[in-house]
Order: sequence, then C-alpha cells, then structure tokens
Amino acid sequence: MDPLTKKIIQTYLNTVIFAALMQGIHLVVFLVALSRLWTCFKDLRQFRLWMTIVMTLLFVLTTADLAVYWAYVRHAFIVHGDSPESIAGALNEYPTWFLATNVFEAVNVFLADCVSIWRTFVVFGRKWKVIMIPIVFTVLTTGMSIAELCEAISRTSTTGFLTAFWSLMLVTPIFCTTSIIYRLIRAGGTRSYATIIKILVESAALYCFATLFALISFLILGPPFEYAFTFWKACTGIAPTLIVARMVAGKSGIRKNSGFTETEEHLFSSTKTGIRVHAETRTYIDRDFSRDSGKGVAGHASNSNSM
Repeated sequence: MDPLTKKIIQTYLNTVIFAALMQGIHLVVFLVALSRLWTCFKDLRQFRLWMTIVMTLLFVLTTADLAVYWAYVRHAFIVHGDSPESIAGALNEYPTWFLATNVFEAVNVFLADCVSIWRTFVVFGRKWKVIMIPIVFTVLTTGMSIAELCEAISRTSTTGFLTAFWSLMLVTPIFCTTSIIYRLIRAGGTRSYATIIKILVESAALYCFATLFALISFLILGPPFEYAFTFWKACTGIAPTLIVARMVAGKSGIRKNSGFTETEEHLFSSTKTGIRVHAETRTYIDRDFSRDSGKGVAGHASNSNSM
C-alpha cells in the first residue's frame, strides 16, 4: 500500500469516528437544552415551541448528514473493498446521493443565521433596517450554496463557490453578535449584561473558528480538510443550540432569585408587545433609546409593563 492510499483510508476512517463523537456532543447539548427549556420557561410557550422546532431541525439535519457520510464510507469499504487501491478510488468518487449532505449543510447554516438575525431583530425593538445587512449576506450565502450544489452535480470545479460560501458565512454571525453586544452595552453596560455577552461571544467564536478552520483547510486541500469540514458541520448545529443550553441549564451563572433571568429572556424570546427588559436597566434604555423609536426597546418595555 502506497503512503497516499494509506493516508486517504486512515483519514476517512478517523473522520467517521470524529463525526460520531461530535454528534454525541450535539446530542447531549440538545437534550439538556430541550429538557430544561420545557421546565424553566413555562410562561413562554411560543418561545419554547419555536426554539424546540429549530433545535430539533438542526439536530435531525446533522444526524442525517452523519448517516449519509457513514453510508458513503461503508460503501467504499464494503462494496469496493477488494484492495486498498479500490477503496481509496471509491473514496475519491462521490456518488450522486452523497450530495444530499450539501443540502443538509446549507439548511443548517440558513437556520443558524436566521436564529442570529431574529435575536438581533428582537433586541433592536423589531427594526428592520438593523437586520438588512445580515439578511442580504444570508441570501448571498444561500445562493452560493445552491450554485456549489449545481456545480457538484455537473461534476465541475466548485473551489470558487465554496470559498465564497465560507467567506460570506462569517458576516452574519459576526455582525449580529457585535450588534447585540453594542446594544446591550449602551442599554445597561457590560456589568449588567456580562453573562449574556460572554455566552454570545463564546458561541460566535466557536462558529467563526470552525468556519475559518474549514476555509483555510479547503484552500490548502489534502486529507486534513476532512477533519476541519466535519468539525464545521457539527458546529453549525452545536453553536446555536449551545446558547440555549447554557442559558436554561444555569451554566451562565444566572440565579433564579436574582431577577436577572428576565433580562436574559428578552434576547431569546418576544411577546406580542415586544421584548422584556429588566427594571434595573430600564432607566438606561429610556434615557438612551427613547428618542430612537416609539416601538424601540423602551417603548416595548413600557407596553409590556402595562399588560
């Protein structure tokens, strides 16, 4: 067996094991978030329902992606397992049904971006102008993923589309996270929202690091790309779910009797009148943002109190 063939076989075998490990981590995060979500947020039924749907879709899609990838590796080793060379040759040829993984990945990225955009939309008092930039880049990212899929079906080079896909993918999480942190700092300062900011930054950092790792590995090419790509696929589902899991599992250091939970809720939920704002920071919001819009954060807070 020549060194290249051995390296290809080892890479794909190790990648399947690594993918299963990452899926196990996703399963734990998903179960923790789901179980605590339905026990800690009993008064936010609509929020629980939508977050349950999104987290379930993310988990189902990553599971389906792992199943297809496992079937692809199994196909190479069992059906074409006559010799190491035939196995390596099968691993370098992607059957048409394997392209389903492209669809799963694109939908996962779209859902993760939608969650980030929705949080930004809610925190900024439902102002559409704030989220126009991430919406445009999300549409562009989706377009690139569709173009990449078409190129893959036609068996032509997809290097340009994949590079653009991963590059555009970084814009939405970075923009939304930065915007939310800016809004919170102006509303109550880093001290009032320290735990929220920490959670958002850590989740965004995980997602962006995985994307950059995959992009750099793709440009370099070679077997290491499979590890980076597998890690990125797992993070598209883990990162959004991890925010909710840390919130409801109490990992963020929020205490039930501190009154800070309500402040936390307005990042991830909304009512018919708008977002909920903690009384301690309402004075800052009224002072700084009341001039922005009658339907801004302060206005929504006042409407929520009157109900």
